[in-house]
Order: sequence, then structure tokens, then C-alpha cells
Amino acid sequence: MVGPKKQLKSMAKPQRAGCAAAFLFFFIMTLVTVFDDDANFIVVFFFAVCQLASYVYYVLSYIPYGRKGAQKLAKTAFSVRPGSVFQLTLCPRPSRRLAQR
Repeated sequence: MVGPKKQLKSMAKPQRAGCAAAFLFFFIMTLVTVFDDDANFIVVFFFAVCQLASYVYYVLSYIPYGRKGAQKLAKTAFSVRPGSVFQLTLCPRPSRRLAQR
């Protein structure tokens, strides 16, 4: 546990500043949209998902190689299969050895 002063210092570091700014932006936009009289559920949900994603990416900056691992996982999970047009797959590409058989 750290105090607010140390936390703000940590949030201002170059490797975390972008994520912290995105999180605060989406946090404020979520609150503004929720308390709006004409609040649209889809917009609120979009801001909440963006807020969660930016927070998770911020937390991964504290784990050694956390962001790199998450980026590699996302790239593998959402890779486009060769030979198909814009099809997303949730399984990794087959290795070259398997493709040659």
C-alpha cells in the first residue's frame, strides 16, 4: 500500500502516463454519460469497457513483461487465418511443420 502522493508519482511515469490518462478520461466520460438525462446504454457500456481495458493495461505495467505477454496473447488469439478474408480465430496458427504434412 502506498500513499496518494507516491501513487500519483507512479502514475506520472512515462510507461504508465498514457494508460492513467486514458483510464481517467474514460472514468470521467462514464460518469458524465451515466448522469446524463438522455443516457444511452450502448455509449455507457462502451465507456465502461474502455475504462476496464485501460485499467487492466495499466495494471499489467507493474508485472514484468505483463504488457508484452498480453499483446502476444491478443495477437495470437485474434490472428487472421491465412487464406480467409477477415475471419478471426480464437486458436493459434498451426506451426509450419504441421502445415507441411
